[in-house]
Amino acid sequence: MEFVDWRVAQRVGELIAGTPPFGTISSERVEPMAHDFAVRVAAYSGLRPPAELPRLELVDIERDVFTRPLFVPLPRGTYCDR
Repeated sequence: MEFVDWRVAQRVGELIAGTPPFGTISSERVEPMAHDFAVRVAAYSGLRPPAELPRLELVDIERDVFTRPLFVPLPRGTYCDR
């Protein structure tokens, strides 16, 4: 298993793409790109693109990703047969 240092990944992404000013990103601006990417991935992978993509949800990386624990302990008595 390989691990990704998401803080380094974020810094590299920001150095390459920059960080947009707060409030300039919206679902309406991103949605056409998401549909285009879905079609491209489907063509590359040989999979059928979905008839409809789920509603986009924009996230704040600092708040929604980096503040969550990486591993959440399972409740006592949880069993997984793998």
